[in-house]
Amino acid sequence: MADLSNQTPATGLKLPAFSVGGIGKALASSDIGLAVGVMAIIMVLIVPLPPLLLDVLLAISIVFSVLILMTALFIQTPLEFSS
Repeated sequence: MADLSNQTPATGLKLPAFSVGGIGKALASSDIGLAVGVMAIIMVLIVPLPPLLLDVLLAISIVFSVLILMTALFIQTPLEFSS
């Protein structure tokens, strides 16, 4: 039996490496992160979650919204908000 582990195909889709840094880079630098986010939102809407988890997720959402509001109030130019 031939060892095919070192051979790479001439063309095709290169999948991200399944390591701690590889998954983070794949989610941050491509549309995979958007797809995972949309699927997570759909799962939260469909799957019943325990009340404690819902409370935690709601608290995180409120914290992020206040953070964005405070950032928008204290910036000098609109370009600062994008960075």
